[in-house]
Amino acid sequence: MDLQHFPSALSIFDDVEKIQVHQQVEIGEVITGIETANRYELKTPGGRTLLYAAETGSNMITRHCLKSSRPFTMSIIAPGGGEVARFSRPCRCQLCPWTGCCLNSLTVEAPVGIVVGSLQQRAVCLKLQGPVFEVCNENGVPQVLVKGPLCICGKVKFSVTALDGTTQLGVITKEWGGLVKEMFTAADTFSVSFPFRLNQEMKLVLLGACFLIDFMYFEQSH
Repeated sequence: MDLQHFPSALSIFDDVEKIQVHQQVEIGEVITGIETANRYELKTPGGRTLLYAAETGSNMITRHCLKSSRPFTMSIIAPGGGEVARFSRPCRCQLCPWTGCCLNSLTVEAPVGIVVGSLQQRAVCLKLQGPVFEVCNENGVPQVLVKGPLCICGKVKFSVTALDGTTQLGVITKEWGGLVKEMFTAADTFSVSFPFRLNQEMKLVLLGACFLIDFMYFEQSH
């Protein structure tokens, strides 16, 4: 794929091996308990802002009624403004992860209108194992896996592995924010360590995995 026409969202991976994803605290949500659209800031470990992310395409009714199962579009915005990429997830039930109709997926566009990859949840056997996601290229061919633990609480690590499921290449970590923050806000913090051999598009899909994981496992816990 020719990246020269729109390098903004992908070029950040040229010299960045790790990105931190900080969900912003919504004061109105803390006070009223009413779910608001999620917003995030994407930074280097040194604190340099790379991108912003903003949930669009939802409203108060879908956020209240569907909660973490709601469909969402996540707009990835450059610091100077302008949407440089987009992550999209359809509505999915979280109750039956072993059935195909309830499996989660995420489509990644960069720029908007050009699909560069996707994330596909694998069926699991009656929750006897942790979640598994396939990181796929634009043709739907799996490149690496994201594997989560059976117990998702506290500081949680999702391993990025080769397709054999054992060779670890990177990690997505949901950081523990402290008791007060975890109990009274929905502001989560993730970090993504990227496999060196992955191309820019697949690193962007891995970044999208943070948002899907946040919605699936941590939105409903608050």
